[in-house]
Amino acid sequence: MSVEALFITAVTLLLMELFVPSAGLLTFGGFTAFCAGIVILLLDGAGEFYGLSIEIVIAIGLLIFVTFATFGFYILKTYKRAPKTGMDAMINQKAEVTSWTKTKGKVFYDGEDWQATSESSLNKGDIVTITNINKMTLTVKKKD
Repeated sequence: MSVEALFITAVTLLLMELFVPSAGLLTFGGFTAFCAGIVILLLDGAGEFYGLSIEIVIAIGLLIFVTFATFGFYILKTYKRAPKTGMDAMINQKAEVTSWTKTKGKVFYDGEDWQATSESSLNKGDIVTITNINKMTLTVKKKD
């Protein structure tokens, strides 16, 4: 495979990474193709590649790697964050019991009354922790 084909493959894979969710595999392939092109250039003893010195080509490769590695780091960081909205964000939050009968009742959370169930009997005013959500009904337990 020619050096030009490797560099074109590298650029194509890097551009595809912007549009195809591949968890960095396309970036890795593009960077590998770019490195293979540089190795071939070094083994050929070519001092220049279309008017660019090998040092500049290597610097461009490192810049591409650092850029995509930085983006990848921040993307992984956002995937690991706990949800801030929606039903999943309610888990482990505190709510106040507004009415309760045996193991069912209502709790007040974030400005709204919610249907709730618990394994234990609760009293009005108790502070509870939301442990699960099943079809708009919260499962709660009394705060220790």
